[in-house]
Amino acid sequence: MSFLRRDIQALAIAIAAVSILGPAQAANSSVDDLLKMTDQLDQMDKADFDQALFDANRCTKARDFACSEAQLRVARKVANGTNAKSQLRLAEEGLAAEKKQLEEELLALERRQKELERAEARLRETERQAQAARDADSGMSTAEGAALFAGLLSQSLRNQAAGRAMEQANARRFDAQQAEVAANIARDQQRFAQERARLEAQRSALQQQQRQVSAPPPPVRLTPPPPIAGATAPAPATTARESQDPTPRSPQPIQRDVVIAASASPQRMQPVGAARTGSGDNTRTAAATTADGVAAAETPEALAFCWQTKQGNWLCDGKSQDTTLADKDLDAQIALVNCKQPIRLTRDMVTLTSLRVAAWGQKTGWLYSCGEKLQPGNTGAVTWNRDIRRFWSGIKF
Repeated sequence: MSFLRRDIQALAIAIAAVSILGPAQAANSSVDDLLKMTDQLDQMDKADFDQALFDANRCTKARDFACSEAQLRVARKVANGTNAKSQLRLAEEGLAAEKKQLEEELLALERRQKELERAEARLRETERQAQAARDADSGMSTAEGAALFAGLLSQSLRNQAAGRAMEQANARRFDAQQAEVAANIARDQQRFAQERARLEAQRSALQQQQRQVSAPPPPVRLTPPPPIAGATAPAPATTARESQDPTPRSPQPIQRDVVIAASASPQRMQPVGAARTGSGDNTRTAAATTADGVAAAETPEALAFCWQTKQGNWLCDGKSQDTTLADKDLDAQIALVNCKQPIRLTRDMVTLTSLRVAAWGQKTGWLYSCGEKLQPGNTGAVTWNRDIRRFWSGIKF
């Protein structure tokens, strides 16, 4: 949409220049119409930016980080002006903060789980010690009772009356000791049961929190932005310009992202009909077979590797030549290296080591398949049929 706005502005300037030599009223009317269309396109860009930023913040709150990143990419493409870029930076910072908060919650749950395990171990040790003490008390009471009964028997032989009184006193003391031991056992059992119930309740609450944190966030349904009153669709102007310009347009990266996000298996990321064979770091396409049944020579698939500089600019190396001007976006850089149908080969960025420019060292970026094979013959240091596998180590395709 920004390209269309620039074309309209250029056309308005041209009409203004022609108006000097032609009728002034008709030229001024055309310029006003074109400027009005430019304002409408700016309003549509602003609406797209606001909607993408709103959806990104909502996805961040729902902890659907893939949705947030996709919407932020849309917002970056239509962000114009200092205010829009400031809002975009705040949304990106909010996404990073929410990711950090989720990591801290998971760490806190892990620490709480370890504390529960240690508390259970302490409870088991306390129960073991209490049982050992009960066993010791029971043995001592039995020995003491036997000694008491032996003494009572000897005393009964000497003095029946005194013996009966002492026997009753000892019996009462023995019963009191047994009752106290039984009460202690009951109190210990009740205390252990309460402690175990408390630990089980904490474990259940912790497991519920873990399930809530680990559960995937519900999908966020994105709503399209409302149409702007009085805005005319730029589709006819785009169609007219494309009919005048025969140059093929490179595919947009958002379409590539949508294809990759909808595919969970690496096979779906490969171009349709491209069967891969081979092993090791270099994977070659299957050799074609001639009509006589003789296998033709295998040619590698054209690849492109793009990385981002510290200043936030993109550079690419591919079939035609590595790019040196870092003032273009990712789509323009891919087009400069003649990668006509770029498709990402991995879900995450890869790190490759430059073999041609030692100062580059290692670069981390995206590896693309260009949807076509290289021409037979030398694919080394040429400018139109380059195999970047010769210039970067670590490519496994």
